[in-house]
Amino acid sequence: MFRFYETQTITEFYRKYRPCYTQDIVKYVLENGNKKTDCLVDVGCGGGQCAIKFAPFFKRVSAFDPSVEQLNFAKLDNPFEHVTFAQGVGEHIDVDDVTADVITVGEAVHWIDRSKFYKEVERVLKPEGLLVIMGYWTPELQPVGFEGDQTKLSRFMTKLIDNKLYDAACEVGGEIEKGYRAHRTRYRDIFEAMPFNDKHRIDSFTSKHLWTLEDAMGFLKSMDVYEHLKKSSDNEVRRLTTDVKKKETGFVEDFAKEMRAGLNCAECLNSDVFMVATFRYFVLIAEKP
Repeated sequence: MFRFYETQTITEFYRKYRPCYTQDIVKYVLENGNKKTDCLVDVGCGGGQCAIKFAPFFKRVSAFDPSVEQLNFAKLDNPFEHVTFAQGVGEHIDVDDVTADVITVGEAVHWIDRSKFYKEVERVLKPEGLLVIMGYWTPELQPVGFEGDQTKLSRFMTKLIDNKLYDAACEVGGEIEKGYRAHRTRYRDIFEAMPFNDKHRIDSFTSKHLWTLEDAMGFLKSMDVYEHLKKSSDNEVRRLTTDVKKKETGFVEDFAKEMRAGLNCAECLNSDVFMVATFRYFVLIAEKP
């Protein structure tokens, strides 16, 4: 499992600026399974957003992530005694055979060796158990309080943040670029490769959030590409090289500059720019025979 979310800084940005899965998603999963709710296993749990959301409906929840920093925040935010967080990876799920009624993985499956993960899924799931893969696309941004063509401006803003992430991912290359391409294809290949013949997907869940430009910049800083650039810049600074450091700061600052230009408010503060960020979620479900 590739590890990109391990520093305290990016963990804090992730906790503050990433959306949580909606209650409608939880309800949908519970209504489309075998209705058994003894045990849920959450893989790549991060800060615990998914595990805590599902926790009220299960007797036991075991959540795993390779990042100690992420787990520290998950434990801090966890109000449930029957939810446990532990260090672990999707290729080796630390639970007994035929244990889980549901296995969830949110915004993490593209970092996992899926051939090994799917073998673990088959081992850990009970008969009629569910594998649930969740995630969300780059948010759509709708400006608030600005005159002019709102639709055109919204498209500009959405494309700007999407292109910023895509260009950075391509520059970094490797597994980060592969992970971002998986998102751009809407997890098509991941869905087709999921085990078990009884599977389906749904793409109709959404959530809306009122953001400032500062929030949008925070979302960018919560991304794996930003952490990679930051780690690279830290190493380069030790060698007295500034090029990568400039890339790190430019990744966010250029976005803010272009956003202000598009909104025709070059002098406005980050906290003065308001927008509605709409996240569109996908849910992939496969049932073990």
